[in-house]
Amino acid sequence: MAVSYKKLFHVMIEKEITNAQLQKQAGFSANVVARLKSNDCISLEGIESSARL
Repeated sequence: MAVSYKKLFHVMIEKEITNAQLQKQAGFSANVVARLKSNDCISLEGIESSARL
């Protein structure tokens, strides 16, 4: 089953949160945000390792 991140980006629009703010607040790298926006596959391990940087 494919995962969709559309709700995340709708909430971001409603709350006027930018991609840069998401990166900073969640500790994501720019690569993770780009992959989320394009609905690419991303593992939890990839998100976790990005947040540790």
